[in-house]
Amino acid sequence: MSTLASHLVQGLYLAVVGIWHLFAAVRSYVKSLREYSARIWYPVPWLPVRAKHLELYLHMVLIPLAMAYELVVTTSFEPLVKVSVPAFRIIDYQHAALLLIFWLLAAIALISEITSALPLPAEAFFLLSGVACAMEWIVMVNEGQGLEGKCNSLLAGVAAVCAGSATVLALHPKAFLADLLLFGAVLLQGLWMMQSGLSLYVEAFIPDGCHRLLDLPGGIDGSTRCDLEEAKTRAFSFMDLAFILHVTAVVIFSVIVYGLVARIQGYRRTGGYEPLPLDSESNVVQLNPMPKQAQF
Repeated sequence: MSTLASHLVQGLYLAVVGIWHLFAAVRSYVKSLREYSARIWYPVPWLPVRAKHLELYLHMVLIPLAMAYELVVTTSFEPLVKVSVPAFRIIDYQHAALLLIFWLLAAIALISEITSALPLPAEAFFLLSGVACAMEWIVMVNEGQGLEGKCNSLLAGVAAVCAGSATVLALHPKAFLADLLLFGAVLLQGLWMMQSGLSLYVEAFIPDGCHRLLDLPGGIDGSTRCDLEEAKTRAFSFMDLAFILHVTAVVIFSVIVYGLVARIQGYRRTGGYEPLPLDSESNVVQLNPMPKQAQF
């Protein structure tokens, strides 16, 4: 079962990835609009060349740690011996399988970058990312009951946005707004996972009229349920409001990031006009002759 620690750690990890990609994508866009193309990962500009794959290396190390947590710390394998797997244990296996998909994506990207074994285009990685996010949506959309199910359904909606944005980038890698939407959604996923962890496992954040179920095997905290229908409706409305506030915060943060990076990079709007070519010798603007019928 998921725990407060898993929600907070994984949520923080996704939030950091989303913030880093927002800054990197905006920087790449305002630096050169003509050469801009979305990337599934970005090198850290202030690190030496040998460390430019730092992001991929971190994914390769941290994702297996998250898988180990799901399978070892929060999972009891005793039901497997008895050939009887409770539903809440299957969820752990689902989460581990999802993490494995994202780990394979990072591994393929790293192999493609440092070797010639998999010379895949950038569009292929966005397509694979879209498939992985679609799998996340399928798993999360009906996971859990009560307040936990509500939190997961909202998280599934964000995963669906990630899948759609990644698919658009696979078809149009220069679609900056899709890039911005993708990693804004990744940031939102991280924030919402942390919010869900607090609302499900911390008494001070659990809505009134709801409580945790503590009678699951292994002493693992279970789903948070609401006893009365009125309390359930109030709790669901509160989570919807919290989700709207998180979305608003991500939108404001993305706009601020764009403004700051554009100001630092010295980005100027050209209004869509191209500069006139200059003669290399005389430094005079070259104008095309007007057709005879247009001359007066």
